[in-house]
Amino acid sequence: MDYSFCNIHFQIKPVTVCTNSVYDPFRHIDHSIDSYQVKVKRVDALEIPDKPPVFRNIQGLNVVLNDSIEYRYYRDFFTGDIKELLVDDGQHKVLHILKSEKSLQELDLINCLALEKALSECGRFVLHASFIKTMGEAVLFTAPSGTGKSTQAELWKQYKNAEIINGDRAGIWKEGGKWLAGGVPWCGTSGIMKNEILPLKAVVILRKGSENQITEMSVTSKTGRVLEQLTVNPWNREMLISAQIFCLRLCQEIPIIQLACRPDKGAVEMLEKELMKI
Repeated sequence: MDYSFCNIHFQIKPVTVCTNSVYDPFRHIDHSIDSYQVKVKRVDALEIPDKPPVFRNIQGLNVVLNDSIEYRYYRDFFTGDIKELLVDDGQHKVLHILKSEKSLQELDLINCLALEKALSECGRFVLHASFIKTMGEAVLFTAPSGTGKSTQAELWKQYKNAEIINGDRAGIWKEGGKWLAGGVPWCGTSGIMKNEILPLKAVVILRKGSENQITEMSVTSKTGRVLEQLTVNPWNREMLISAQIFCLRLCQEIPIIQLACRPDKGAVEMLEKELMKI
């Protein structure tokens, strides 16, 4: 199985997957870009160290660390069963799948690959944001859930004919001296995820307001607010440090705009005027 996005080619082999058409835009081979490999191994049993997880979440993700090796697996919400295990020693990534599993759903495969970690190792980070394309460039609306990211993206689509590339996530990186934003195969509940790479125009930090207003922020404040919305593994010290450095560079080199807004056309027009200055 091959995926290509954010200018990285992911090779996962050998594996048989029940594919889902929503991932069609990301499922292709591109040998012209950097390659990242995960080997797949069919096993009779999954061998996980008898240690408590250093991280677990309500989606079923569990992470166990044993010396320098990371063991990442998901428990089925209903049965508690574990069907896949990713073992990462820092040099090699091996996905262990039970032989008893006749087929693997593509969503399960993608969830198990720790792609956010793989991207970070290639100088990319995933931002929790609604990602729109306007005038051939990327504008990213970021904020905690429920602040209105999707609403502002839809307003731009309605009033400025913007295209929504992803309703919930965006990959960000710097390549060839330019900051870029790229589509990724996660989109929350929005259902919108396209595989496109665009120059990054600006990151817009949203907050709810009784009136539309753009306010200045210090670089330190910008860095902290953007860092809060990056997908980072909290148990991975190296990744945390890389994310901090990444956010500082981003906020020094790309316009970061704080917009207090209402869900109306006025918010679109105010931000458009600000973007025209850049």
